[in-house]
Amino acid sequence: MYKENLCRNLRAARRKKKITQQVAADFLGIQQGTLSKYENGRLEPDVETICKFAVFYEVSTDWLFGLEK
Repeated sequence: MYKENLCRNLRAARRKKKITQQVAADFLGIQQGTLSKYENGRLEPDVETICKFAVFYEVSTDWLFGLEK
């Protein structure tokens, strides 16, 4: 269940910031295709990358995993 929440919330957080996958990927130091795979659930980010997402999107890791609203 957390995987579906993570995918959905990564996409939602990026869209809320109104940035492209490329802009987010550049900040995180990953390829745009990798970010796309994270957002589509074909690849799971490691803990360090999840923390970078939380900082960049200004959300908690709990929110990314769907543990808080």
